Amino acid sequence: MKINNIVFYCPSRNTGGVEYLFSRLSNHLAESQDHYRIFYVDYYDGFSHNAIRSNNVTYIEYRANEKVSIPDHSALILQLNLISEIDRFAYNTKESLCLFWCLHFLNIRDQIYAKGHYFISKRERMQLGEEIKWLSERNVIKFLAGFAYVIVQKDFYQNQIKLDYIPNIAPIKSYDKNISFKRINQELIKFCWLGRLDAEKSLNIITYMNELEEVNKTKKVSLSIIGLGKEEERLKDLSRKYTYPITFEGEKREKELDGFIREKVEIGLASGTSAFEFSLRGKPVIVEWLLDHEYKAGERQSYTLTYESEDIELNKTDEIVFVGQSSFKNKLDIILNDYERESEKCYSFVINKNETNCARSLINNIESIAHEDSFLIEKHLKKTATLINRGAKRKSNVWKLKKILTFHWK
Repeated sequence: MKINNIVFYCPSRNTGGVEYLFSRLSNHLAESQDHYRIFYVDYYDGFSHNAIRSNNVTYIEYRANEKVSIPDHSALILQLNLISEIDRFAYNTKESLCLFWCLHFLNIRDQIYAKGHYFISKRERMQLGEEIKWLSERNVIKFLAGFAYVIVQKDFYQNQIKLDYIPNIAPIKSYDKNISFKRINQELIKFCWLGRLDAEKSLNIITYMNELEEVNKTKKVSLSIIGLGKEEERLKDLSRKYTYPITFEGEKREKELDGFIREKVEIGLASGTSAFEFSLRGKPVIVEWLLDHEYKAGERQSYTLTYESEDIELNKTDEIVFVGQSSFKNKLDIILNDYERESEKCYSFVINKNETNCARSLINNIESIAHEDSFLIEKHLKKTATLINRGAKRKSNVWKLKKILTFHWK
């Protein structure tokens, strides 16, 4: 199969890690090579229009409820959750290919699971896991880190296998490399959250707020929150119950974000790619991943620092844990005991997450898929979609029935 185009699909008006990743990667590819023509699917006023600087990116306008037409000889780059909705794209499976990128641990699970219950059987879950494994081994499904495959597949009874992954991107070209690893205030520890203010991320934010309330009993702290989202007003209301200052800074990008982090932040609080933004400016970050509910101070023992966020192991009960994970207090003590050293370690880790490495890996995987049997890939994609959609339909039917029964008994 001959591939001449790379099409990134990320229609969004929101600001988030996926939007930044796809925009940065498409911009880099458009400017650094001429073998592939770069396309980007977005709203006419979507996030990427301000984020992408290159004039060599061709836009395909996204319109809700309309199929997206993909040019022949294209590699379509999609987030993994869309593996169950491939029929929303009009493309020739004999002339073009798809690469599904797992950018969230729940890309598949969210569609077939809710409130402690899977909506496909154990046998179906195993079948789905086998399909994910087959597609992953042929690079059709890719992950941002090796541990992500393990976390995703644990839901589907699959063992760990060694896979190459496509690394994430830190915005290395867009920042001033004149870095200071020193604290900016010896009397007040200035923390900062960077990320969306939505229902999912609010669990992390409130948990961080609780941890800082405990810290504030012995050390003076402050918290700045950068981001926008539907939970902003609720978080503002909640913030009034804490005894330390919490400020909401709205959305910040590029130079404004750069200046704020350098001048007003000492320790970042983040999950995912937001941690990179802090560490590129010489700031250590206390990282926590996706939470299932809000936690009180001291309850979580799974915090890591930026440079610890990719190494995993299985504990005695076969649970996946990060090597070096510990309490918020322990991570803060590590940082404060040698702030400059910890800042440099976080910075050194992130500086290797450059656009060139990510782009090279993506292209290598596209070329690998192009040599696979397109008929077999389509067959396995259809089986994967069938299993996911079967669970999604059952889940939807259960919620509809619950609504009917609730209304009836009222």
